[in-house]
Amino acid sequence: MEWAFTLEGQSEADTVIVEVPDSATPPSVGEKAVVNGQLSGIFYVKSREFQANLPSKHLGKLTFGWAFTLSPASKS
Repeated sequence: MEWAFTLEGQSEADTVIVEVPDSATPPSVGEKAVVNGQLSGIFYVKSREFQANLPSKHLGKLTFGWAFTLSPASKS
């Protein structure tokens, strides 16, 4: 499964896509996410959306994943 992360206010061209196990539990809206790697920092999940690409003839190559919009945690 793939998860796609986009920072709030940024272009979808800057989306970061990561592979995760199918058993991974996606974060909920409002949940804090500590991210390391291509994106780094503390964010909150502003929105999430399940996306599926269903083949037209059969289910031999079902692809699916979650897309998230992250907003930076405010600095205090």
